[in-house]
Amino acid sequence: MVDTAITLGVNAECFEPYTPIDRGQAAVFMWRMEGEQAPSAPHGFGDVPAWMSTAVAWMVEHGITLGTTPTTFSPGQTLTRAELVTFLWRLADSPAPSSIARTRRRMSSGTIGEYPS
Repeated sequence: MVDTAITLGVNAECFEPYTPIDRGQAAVFMWRMEGEQAPSAPHGFGDVPAWMSTAVAWMVEHGITLGTTPTTFSPGQTLTRAELVTFLWRLADSPAPSSIARTRRRMSSGTIGEYPS
């Protein structure tokens, strides 16, 4: 990720792999990963700082995020695993699950845990 400038770490000498990332950082990472495409319209959120505004607008334009409310993106909020999976799924054009049967077999054999209720 550093070699392709998706992230440069927290400084020139440190990456901090165990530090949580926030929603804004995730937006910038995905936008850079996809080639820093220019969005055609602003995002419409009132809480996004200028340095990540283009990345967030790109996410909105591509249907990757709807924000946390119609007027906020919550860029400083820690990214949850559910949000990350949703962003990546939408980035991949929301593919249909292809391995439901395999997952059910693994669950019944005990190789992965049950889904939380």
